Amino acid sequence: MSDLLIHRHGRVLQLTLNRPQARNALNNALLTQIAEALEAAAVDDSVGVCVIRGNARFSPPGLTSMKWRKKDLPATLDDIRPRLWARIDAFTKPLIASVNGYALGAGCELACCAT
Repeated sequence: MSDLLIHRHGRVLQLTLNRPQARNALNNALLTQIAEALEAAAVDDSVGVCVIRGNARFSPPGLTSMKWRKKDLPATLDDIRPRLWARIDAFTKPLIASVNGYALGAGCELACCAT
């Protein structure tokens, strides 16, 4: 089962975070999938808008990995997440974040990327 479900409804692309066991917490793999889906949608003229949401009743609470707290400067500078956020934020079409419940930490960052 995929952590990101992708459905089309006419010109609407719906991205659904599908990690209920982790309350849809974001990790680097899921952020990469989101970035790749948005990059593909950006060049697809049949997509007019993208809606991103969590499955069930969970919006993303944040990142699952707490390793960042123990990183030294070189590891922090080499972190992939800032590049992933930049890729998501670069999406040029309307992006709607459908938040159901709390969106904390990285979930809030994702909601802030929406137009």
